[in-house]
Amino acid sequence: MKQLYLTFSFFMVCIAVIAQNQYDAIWLLGSPRLLPTDLQFGGSMLDFSSGEPEATFFNIGINLDPTALICNENGELIFYTNGCKVMNAQHEIMENGDTINAGARHHQYCNFSYPSIQGVMGLPKPDAPDQYGLFHSVVDDDIFLITELRYTEINAAQNDGLGEVIFKDQTILQDTISSLVSAVRHANGRDWWIVGGKHNSNAFYTIYYGPNGPEYSGNIQLIDSVETSTDIRQTTFSPDGSIYAVANRFHGVRLYHFDRCAGMLSNLAKFDLEADTLSVTGVAISPNNRFLYIGAIDYLYQFDLEDDNIAESGQIVAQYDGYIVDNSPSLRTTFGHLMHAPDGKIYGTAPNSSNVLHIIHNPNEIGLDCNVEQHGFELPTMHGFRPPNLPHFRLWDIPGSPCDTLGIDMPTSTDEVVDNTPSFQVFPNPAHTNITIKFEQQLSGELRLFNIAGQLVLSTRVDRSNQAQLNVQRFADGLYLASFYDDDGLVSWQKFLIQ
Repeated sequence: MKQLYLTFSFFMVCIAVIAQNQYDAIWLLGSPRLLPTDLQFGGSMLDFSSGEPEATFFNIGINLDPTALICNENGELIFYTNGCKVMNAQHEIMENGDTINAGARHHQYCNFSYPSIQGVMGLPKPDAPDQYGLFHSVVDDDIFLITELRYTEINAAQNDGLGEVIFKDQTILQDTISSLVSAVRHANGRDWWIVGGKHNSNAFYTIYYGPNGPEYSGNIQLIDSVETSTDIRQTTFSPDGSIYAVANRFHGVRLYHFDRCAGMLSNLAKFDLEADTLSVTGVAISPNNRFLYIGAIDYLYQFDLEDDNIAESGQIVAQYDGYIVDNSPSLRTTFGHLMHAPDGKIYGTAPNSSNVLHIIHNPNEIGLDCNVEQHGFELPTMHGFRPPNLPHFRLWDIPGSPCDTLGIDMPTSTDEVVDNTPSFQVFPNPAHTNITIKFEQQLSGELRLFNIAGQLVLSTRVDRSNQAQLNVQRFADGLYLASFYDDDGLVSWQKFLIQ
């Protein structure tokens, strides 16, 4: 009886945790009415807190495209932004939120919306109740390229709960980068990784976001990556955080493994779509992490990530049915961006203004059983091309991983199993001055050391050797993670102590 009670109590705790994790319970879309008679415009609010989305009209003061927003853990709206202003839950400019991304491009574009595709993201700040971080990309004043990623911090408890922008426009990264920002939970269950691409390069950047704020971790150079970030239309992580997917307009689909402990990418797969596909516009991965969905204008594709040949597993699960908005031939409701919703479904926009959303009702099912309903959800108003940019909030630690060190044992949305038989040893352990890494055989790859916060502290190349020696005397005492990424894309790790 006691065991049954404990089991029931644990189950109820899990339910309570999931019920409180409502950071994405509200979606906002739309643009202001220029005239009172413009009844097709205004704001559309989708509220998922009851399970099924409920859509209502609200008076909107800014154009939402792109869009970042966040609720508190109970599903109450905290702020939203389009990369120009930060708005509070009463749809007013938040204190000190009148201008972000200040500069000539802000002045040029912010009467409408900031020129980035997926360049804003809101996250709860780790270990900081009522505080939230906003990550936003910046277009250079002289050249029309994204050259910065900035950070703005909000305290939601200020002004009787309406919030205040505590500081803004803090530069995290300066480089020519993609405007697409995605985020995934760190494997410690508390912190975050922010990932984006470098412009016209095969490199990606990662930023660690912990209690002390964002810290740039460095570029990840991949052998076979997207050749250009100019035409990337959407990026996303799988719900379990293990796969990072890139939909590139003219270069097809690129998939990468992601290590949530170390914040590292490695190549998985790449493929183009059929020749009759105009361009790739959107990407999402099913809640069970098995199926990849690609929006490609007239077609919606599904690929099986468990298939030995992912590219060959593709099938069309929907073809544009000819529906247009308000009898306007220019407003075709084809397939654009895709986004997970709290109800377990995937919703899609059109790559132009419309007042409807597509729905994938059963995204965990194969083929036509996924049940795509085109223009299945009608909104009160017209909206832009893209849904809000949201991470998967219902993801926590990876139990048993080297960085599962904080005692956060939350229920996960998927079954994550860590099978990590070490291919090397670290000795002495604990270490003081030097360590030796001994491999089971001669290997080639990158050896990297991370501190317990997930920050890269050392990286070195190993070429056809069965051991490597590293000096660690300059590092602070504490627990560290040694990760080896061999040239075949396999990853192994070991924890060790410096004291």
